[in-house]
Amino acid sequence: MTCCCNQSRADRIAALAAKGLAKAASAAGQTVTLYRPTVAMLPLEQPPTGTLSVLFDQTAALPGISPAVWGHPLAYAACDITRIMPGDYMLTAASAVLPGAVADTYFVSRVDLNRPALVVRTNAVMTVLESDPTADDKTFGLRPAEGPAASKDVKIADGWPVSLIAHGGTNPPTRLGTDVRAGMFSVLMPAIPGQRVYAGLRLRDALGHDYHTSAVEVSDFGVRLTLTEDRV
Repeated sequence: MTCCCNQSRADRIAALAAKGLAKAASAAGQTVTLYRPTVAMLPLEQPPTGTLSVLFDQTAALPGISPAVWGHPLAYAACDITRIMPGDYMLTAASAVLPGAVADTYFVSRVDLNRPALVVRTNAVMTVLESDPTADDKTFGLRPAEGPAASKDVKIADGWPVSLIAHGGTNPPTRLGTDVRAGMFSVLMPAIPGQRVYAGLRLRDALGHDYHTSAVEVSDFGVRLTLTEDRV
């Protein structure tokens, strides 16, 4: 057992903060199932890492009374922060008392010392498809002349809950009077183990809607994508 004398002051404060957050979650929070993805395919079908008491709130003061807000996926999670890591998923359970209360899926965006974790509430499940497979990037020779074809897409990740938020649209290049603007969306998601997310990938949601990635931002908070809706 490590002597507390060998801990720095910051470590001791962090341990006390984690204990306090865990106590608040036990008193006023809910039990979530915790997953830590290690594979790109169906990460939530892997065995969970355990359960955890978590108090979710839209404000960092954690009054425990702030409702979820449409179009605002960020939230704060008070819990034992020593048990979570960025990229983890937290799954809540549906209420047996309130039939209208839905089960939510969050992913952990950032864990800092001495404060609640930043989490993102998800609202879509995505499959990631590669239209131009990178497996032959280092080979030589000519390819047949063709553009990206959905029938030849290669699935590189599947079953990833993400936050999908609409934010305007873009005009098709044809610029006809009957054209309908293609929707544009922002996606927040964790990094995918073993896969690089880059511009040009196709994403498909559980409803069968297709999008193409036009911009990618990778940071300590996770991955932010700008998507353009595919139009036939």
